[in-house]
Amino acid sequence: MTRFGAALLVAGAAIVGAASGYWYAPRHAVMPSPSFNAEIAAAADRPVLYYRDPTGAPYWSATQKKDAQGRDYLPVYSDDESLVAPRSNKPQADGGERKII
Repeated sequence: MTRFGAALLVAGAAIVGAASGYWYAPRHAVMPSPSFNAEIAAAADRPVLYYRDPTGAPYWSATQKKDAQGRDYLPVYSDDESLVAPRSNKPQADGGERKII
């Protein structure tokens, strides 16, 4: 096989590979899942109570804003019971009244 024949074979293989990739790619592209879109739609329907600092610091805002690093404050929704429920510092009694000695 001559150099010209080898170069022609490599060029033909490259053209066939490129054409196959062009045909194959749009048919097997990754589409966003329907559950992801449903989560976004559900989040849009929930009322936001306030926005909290993304680092976990005890800062909050009534409106959307950014922290010092430029990150958005995170929304806290009314149905997020873990952040909304009041915490009590009192120890729970075992059913009886407790008395300090």
